[in-house]
Amino acid sequence: MCFTAFKEKTWRVLKAIGNKVDSSILSKTPDNFIVALHVPQLTVLQHTTVFLTHGGMNRVMQSLYYGVPMIVIPQMPEQKMTAQRVAELNMGLNLEKAEVDSEFVGICCNSCDE
Repeated sequence: MCFTAFKEKTWRVLKAIGNKVDSSILSKTPDNFIVALHVPQLTVLQHTTVFLTHGGMNRVMQSLYYGVPMIVIPQMPEQKMTAQRVAELNMGLNLEKAEVDSEFVGICCNSCDE
């Protein structure tokens, strides 16, 4: 979904896939992507414009610390509560997992070009 949503963008996308995803099942990585198992998140957040996250509390607090707006797509109830609060405080967007597709995510991120 991320490849489809962001492959035509002019900016770089860093995608951490963790160790539970077999990278061989991914489609061809677009030229503007860097895909890694893990990334030094605190370092990356200091150089990024927007953070697409599941909304875990550590991730949200780190993003807030560095002043990086978030697009939060919660995966479990406690993340949903955090995502709602992020949106209430105008610190990012709260998207429902069931409503998200590549076109929708791409549209939400269009403001990143501005």
